[in-house]
Amino acid sequence: MCSTDIKLLLLHRYETKYKIYNHDASDDSQNPLALVRMHWSEDTISTSRTSERDQQFIDLEVHRWTGMSLKEFLDFPTWRVTSILKQCAAKQKERNTPSSKLKEAIDQLSDVP
Repeated sequence: MCSTDIKLLLLHRYETKYKIYNHDASDDSQNPLALVRMHWSEDTISTSRTSERDQQFIDLEVHRWTGMSLKEFLDFPTWRVTSILKQCAAKQKERNTPSSKLKEAIDQLSDVP
């Protein structure tokens, strides 16, 4: 075996092990471009920490609780972002209690003329 063969063998083993492409059980006749298709684990955009933080910013309504934009939020150091997310999660949890929902409903009724 030459170095090129070894490199290809190792690449095949890597792709099979990490489920990028299974060279041992492949049927390329059905999908001839399967080998060059992007696998979800190779997608560095949707699996990145930044994408996760974007989603947390939306889900925990950070703008609502802090008034910060996404850019301002992401400019903070990691320890601060984590702290803000914990505080917003606590606010969300507090807001979703039955007593707070009842208070919101009463407040809405009192605003009706």
